Amino acid sequence: MADTKYEFAFDKDGKLYVIDEINTPDSSRYWKEGFKVGEEPESLDKQPVRNYVEEECIAKGLTKKPPMVLPDDIIINTQKRYQALAEAFI
Repeated sequence: MADTKYEFAFDKDGKLYVIDEINTPDSSRYWKEGFKVGEEPESLDKQPVRNYVEEECIAKGLTKKPPMVLPDDIIINTQKRYQALAEAFI
C-alpha cells in the first residue's frame, strides 16, 4: 500500500466511527513491488480511472463535468488490477 485515506465521524454521543470503506483499491493506492526510483510504479488500484478522468477534464477544460461513462478498456484494465490485488492476498 502506497497511501490510503480513512473517513471518520462522531455520533451524537461522541462515539467515533469509520464511515467509509478502508484499505480497498478505491480508497488506497497499491503498487507492485520492485519499482525503481524516478519511474512510475505499476499500480494495482483504480489509477487508470483517475488518469482517464483527469485527462478528459484537461482535454475538455477544467470547467467541464468529468466523463460519466468509462470506456471498456479502462473498465477491463481496472478489473484486472483489482483481481491481481485480490490474488496477491490469497
